[in-house]
Amino acid sequence: MTWFFILFAIFGLIGVIAGAGLFMTGLRSRRWPFSLGKVILSQAVFKTRKSGDTSCYVPEVNYTFTVEGREYTGDTISVRGVGSRLKDVQQIIAKYPVESQVIVFYNPKDPTDSLLEPGADASSALPFIVGVVFLSFALFQLFK
Repeated sequence: MTWFFILFAIFGLIGVIAGAGLFMTGLRSRRWPFSLGKVILSQAVFKTRKSGDTSCYVPEVNYTFTVEGREYTGDTISVRGVGSRLKDVQQIIAKYPVESQVIVFYNPKDPTDSLLEPGADASSALPFIVGVVFLSFALFQLFK
């Protein structure tokens, strides 16, 4: 039983670390420089997990942009959750039709790290929150 809670703690710690990084990237992205870009692909894709137990729609939006004379390609819309229902995904891709101009925010230290919608919200903090809950529960069980 102890191994179960140790494993639970490890997953919680991973969630805390990954979630904090995701949330902080969202916050920092609000201050990133931006460049004009162009959407080159915009579609809804139906994906099934490798385990085959769940499927969902995801928006696939690819864009190009230029920083200091060098062209980059990106595919990240936001660090926030984008939804998995077809209706939600269709609304997102409707915002980004192929050949449309977009504002691309990019990490000044690494322009390959880019996105279309900067910022963070509660959905981008969710992995951190879940990680804290898992870690707290496991540590409580291990040290009670």
